[in-house]
Amino acid sequence: MDKLKEQFKINAKDSEELRRRRVEEMVELRKATKDDQLTRRRKIDEDDSSPEEVLELNPQEQQERLENIVAINNLMTGNDPLQHLKGLKMAHNFLKTARPRPIDLFVTHGIVPKLVEYLKMEEHPEMQYIACWVLTTVAFGNHEQTSAVVQAGAVDVLLHLFDSPVPRIVDQAIWCIGNISGDGPEMKNHLLSRGLVTKLVQMAQSHKKLASEHVSNIVRVWTMANLCENPEYPSTDMQSCLSVFARRTFHKDMKVVREALRGISMLSFKEEWLESIYNSNVLTEVVEFLRSEDRKLVKLSLKIIGHFASGSDQQ
Repeated sequence: MDKLKEQFKINAKDSEELRRRRVEEMVELRKATKDDQLTRRRKIDEDDSSPEEVLELNPQEQQERLENIVAINNLMTGNDPLQHLKGLKMAHNFLKTARPRPIDLFVTHGIVPKLVEYLKMEEHPEMQYIACWVLTTVAFGNHEQTSAVVQAGAVDVLLHLFDSPVPRIVDQAIWCIGNISGDGPEMKNHLLSRGLVTKLVQMAQSHKKLASEHVSNIVRVWTMANLCENPEYPSTDMQSCLSVFARRTFHKDMKVVREALRGISMLSFKEEWLESIYNSNVLTEVVEFLRSEDRKLVKLSLKIIGHFASGSDQQ
C-alpha cells in the first residue's frame, strides 16, 4: 500500500483532513439526489426523456385514468387467458405512454399481486415477460410502490425466473430486481438474504445466450453495483462482486465499465475493503481511466482513488 500512496503523492499529514472529506462525501451520497436515484433505478424505456415530475391532472384526465385501470383489472379477472393477455398489454401501454406514470393506480387497485401470479405461468412466456415489464416499472416508483412489489411475493418468483429458458425474461427479471435493490438498505439486505449475489455471479460466468449483449451485461453489473451500496453486506458476497467488477473494467462496452467502477467505488467507501480492492489489481485500470475522454469514467476513478488517499497511513 505504501507504493500506492507514493503513486498518488499523498502526504501523511493530510490523512486526517482527507478522512474528514471522505465522511462528508458519504453524507452527501446518502442524501440521494434525483440523479443518484436514477442511477440506482433504470427506466424501462431509457431513451424516453419525458419528464417524471408530478403534473396536476384535470378531472377528465383523472377519470380516464380510473377507467383505464378498472378496465385492466376487469380483463385480468376471470379464466380466459386471452383476456388476461389483453389486460397485460393494456397495462403495458398505459404505463409506457401516460405521464406522469400511473404507478400508484396499479398498487391501490390490487393489480400488483395479479402480476406476480402471471410471473409463474411458464406455459405463457409472453404473459410472464409483460408482467415482469410492468412490475419493473412499478418498482421504479417510490418506496411504498417498490414495497408493494416485494410484499406481493415477487422477489422469490423473479429469482426463479433467472433460470428461464427465455433470455429476455431473464433480463427483465434482473432489471426488476435491480430496481428493487435501488430502494435502500432494507431491500438490499432482503435480496442478499435470498442468495442474489451467488446467482448474479454464476450468470456473469455463464455462456448462456443473452437477449441482448449490451443490455444484459449492463443490467447484471448495474444490479451488482446497487447491492454494494449497503453498510451491512456479507463479505463473501462482496468479494464475489469485486471479482466481477475487476473483470468488467476490461469490457468493450463503456456503460458496463462505468457500472463496474461504480460498484468498486461503493465498496471503497468502506475502509476495510481498500486492501481487497488493492489486491484485485484493478487500480492500474482505474488510474488509466483518468486519461479517458469519458467524464463519468474519470469522475468514478477519482472517487475510488480519493477513498484510498483518505484511508489509513498504511493504505
